[in-house]
Amino acid sequence: MDMEILVWSNGWLGKHEVLEISERQPRTLISCGWRHVVCTLLDKDSRPALYAWGENVHGQLGTGDTRSSRQPRKVSTTCEDDTFISLASGRSHTLAVTSKGVTFAWGLGKSGRLGLGVPISHHQPCLLGHLRGVRIVEVACGSSHSLAVDENGGLWGWGCHKFGQLGLGDVGQESLKLPHQVDLLRSTLIASVAAGDKHSIALSSQGIVFSWGLNGYGCLGAGNARKNYPDFVEDDSLLFPEPFRVCNQPTRVNIEDSIAAISAGLFHSAAVGEKGKLYTWGKGGEGQLGSGMMADLYVPAAVKDLKHKNITKAACGSFHTAALTNEGELYVWGWAGDCNLLTRERSDEPLGPVLRPRRLQLKDKEEQSLFAINVCCGGSTLAVLVCSDRESKVQKSSEARSEASERYLQERASYLMIREVQEMEAHQDKGNRLRASKKSMLAAKEYEIVVSIGMRVDKLLACSPFAPDGIRDRISAILQETLSGLFLCLFHIHDYQGAIEAANLFLQLSGPGLLRVEMLISKLEAMDLLGIEIRDPHSILHQLLMVRCLTVRAP
Repeated sequence: MDMEILVWSNGWLGKHEVLEISERQPRTLISCGWRHVVCTLLDKDSRPALYAWGENVHGQLGTGDTRSSRQPRKVSTTCEDDTFISLASGRSHTLAVTSKGVTFAWGLGKSGRLGLGVPISHHQPCLLGHLRGVRIVEVACGSSHSLAVDENGGLWGWGCHKFGQLGLGDVGQESLKLPHQVDLLRSTLIASVAAGDKHSIALSSQGIVFSWGLNGYGCLGAGNARKNYPDFVEDDSLLFPEPFRVCNQPTRVNIEDSIAAISAGLFHSAAVGEKGKLYTWGKGGEGQLGSGMMADLYVPAAVKDLKHKNITKAACGSFHTAALTNEGELYVWGWAGDCNLLTRERSDEPLGPVLRPRRLQLKDKEEQSLFAINVCCGGSTLAVLVCSDRESKVQKSSEARSEASERYLQERASYLMIREVQEMEAHQDKGNRLRASKKSMLAAKEYEIVVSIGMRVDKLLACSPFAPDGIRDRISAILQETLSGLFLCLFHIHDYQGAIEAANLFLQLSGPGLLRVEMLISKLEAMDLLGIEIRDPHSILHQLLMVRCLTVRAP
């Protein structure tokens, strides 16, 4: 045996199911819904395919019918020759993304959670035509809403918005049946997204977490919402033990760490820091926060019992949580019905919530240790991808983590740089239009924004080994043209010191040589701003200041 998927759950999934995976399997994705599981496997023809099992009342298995199954059944898709890069399962619906960025949805269609334009259920995958032309890289499912991240770091949402879980602000509708881009995060590069029951969290490319939706039990991590976030509005129709607030737009979660991964459960959330530190917040009544207490947390707090472990992934279920370490160890805590039998340290220990992380001893039929590679949680479900060969596992897992980490860093840096360059070009175009209209002061402000962004990206390029092809030349060309325009605008509005600084920066970026200086002179002469003949290009800045009766040391 090379790899297996171990599944523990109640209901239709049984208490303990084992699914063997061929060693030829290139990549295994797992997604747990409320009572169903979806994963990628090789079919009998050794082609990548989707398989699902569990409850199928609304067609969430995608098998073309509503027959529930405890055995994996092949999902009916129209992309037999394509691989899948992202899977997500909600309470009664499922999403899948192919390597070409095409998104499919199936299951319960109520509230528009499938994004197909009509609230009709579908028993097999349907293409999201509204996202045609948008390359999606990741999807997430809440109970009745869906989220997606495109290749440019844009965030999309559809489905129920009654509690603001789409992050679209006040749209005057309780649900949206087609995907809409989250404009409030358009200027932020989103790297990952997760959805809980009625709340959502997103991770930016800079390691910042945002949250929105229903702040049930503090799952938004917003602290005292009534005090700190006056824009939250109460929803008196909710039957909760305390007045909760609804936030319909993304709000930053204050975590003193750069975050690398996120997860969302029913009413709790988790985040993994770049150095392997785990943070949890939200509902803790069943011990799902791992704090040792059955108490809610309204702000993120580190899980102290795992402070000496390097956590690589966290997964949140309805009332339980799991964490994977870089050594292939699996820790679980909280309450998940019969799943809690796994964590008992003694056979006579009463069954109940586990308040602190406990290592789950994974073993095969021969009592040989198994090592966890991936983990996923659903309603009361725990699914783990394991490997029995320690050396093979360590090597493969290390290579997979290294590759995934490098790919993540590369995508994160590329997304950020491309977005910043696009913003530079937008401000540059606006500045050019203003300068053409002889609005030099306004144009100078736009140019200064371009320069500020350019300097920030230049620092990022200096410390990052990942950069899209040609990005440095592109930024350099934008900065040179912008600084030239800024120099002229500042000179025109008599800000000579600013003009000198712009010219100096221009020369630093362009390199030494008289050609660059002469280009500035020619631009000045063309605009008839300089009425004297420049005989010595070396002293151009000195002579410019002398014309205006200023005295500075020549550069």
